[in-house]
Amino acid sequence: MPLRKSHSTVALLLLSLPAALGYSYGSSSTCSMTPSRTMLTPDAHYSLLEPTGSLSVRLASPSSTAHTITLNDVGPYLGIVLYVRYANSTQHTGLFPGLVSGFRGMDCGGTSGAASSVQHGDASRKTISTFQWRGDGASGVGTDVVAEAMLCRSQWQCFTVRPVQFTVGTDSGSVPSTFVRPIVYWDFLRSDYVLYVIWCMGTFMFLIGLIVSAIVRWQEKKFVKKLESKRETLGYPGYSVVM
Repeated sequence: MPLRKSHSTVALLLLSLPAALGYSYGSSSTCSMTPSRTMLTPDAHYSLLEPTGSLSVRLASPSSTAHTITLNDVGPYLGIVLYVRYANSTQHTGLFPGLVSGFRGMDCGGTSGAASSVQHGDASRKTISTFQWRGDGASGVGTDVVAEAMLCRSQWQCFTVRPVQFTVGTDSGSVPSTFVRPIVYWDFLRSDYVLYVIWCMGTFMFLIGLIVSAIVRWQEKKFVKKLESKRETLGYPGYSVVM
């Protein structure tokens, strides 16, 4: 089966997440995300936090393709994108069956399976940390795959979760050997909030400048008056101070 080349960008991953305060549900391109080390550039209004927690995997039943994928040490969250891809590809695979309220499967039938990705279904606070996944006809026992996820704690703060690589049909996994602790790119200078803070600081400095200028002028006037008073006392005709 040919692997479809990913046409998603990092921004698309984030666009599929941060709406859970008005969260949109992403697009079909979410079904073919790029690997974790390239999932990192935040959208214009979102700060990408340091990677948090990790993913782990256990075999649900012997000699099967069913696995339990767990989010460890991530805390409550609002938005999520979770998927399993081939270890040597960005194409998503398998199926997440039986999703509870607050979550929805992405229709990835154009790749290798409907609902091969999990996404938030509403803006509620979520604490669910375990998800059931099973391989399909294209990802049977012995297939090497990687589970990856990104979560959002708010509309403004998202983070990646350390991925796990495993072989379908085995009982454990590990951090992919190709995984590099990602560099977090902060794009907060484009954030409306930060721009507002910068504007407030600029206004404050402008007012401080006006106050200092007024004090300086007042001190100059006092100095001039003192000189004029001294001139009159000493009787220096024709002497004056011009500002």
